Amino acid sequence: MNPCTAILANNAGAVACRRNRASGTVITIYNGIEAGMENDPEIPWCTVCEDHSTLVCHSTLTLARSHMAWPEWCEECQEIMQAKGLFG
Repeated sequence: MNPCTAILANNAGAVACRRNRASGTVITIYNGIEAGMENDPEIPWCTVCEDHSTLVCHSTLTLARSHMAWPEWCEECQEIMQAKGLFG
């Protein structure tokens, strides 16, 4: 079963999920306030690396989606992408 199906169905605030091609990890976008991850209304959108439990929060959903495509904000994903010759 696709892990995103369960994440989107079972987690409050989850709005988008996909397996990242570069790192191979599952990345999810949450409304951080609904999910209880963030309480600052200025940065309510959280992009989360589910595999490494790393997150970064943003002011807009568009910005969160752009971080979903290239998870350089997750140190462990950076290492994976670097080992594949895709980063740094």
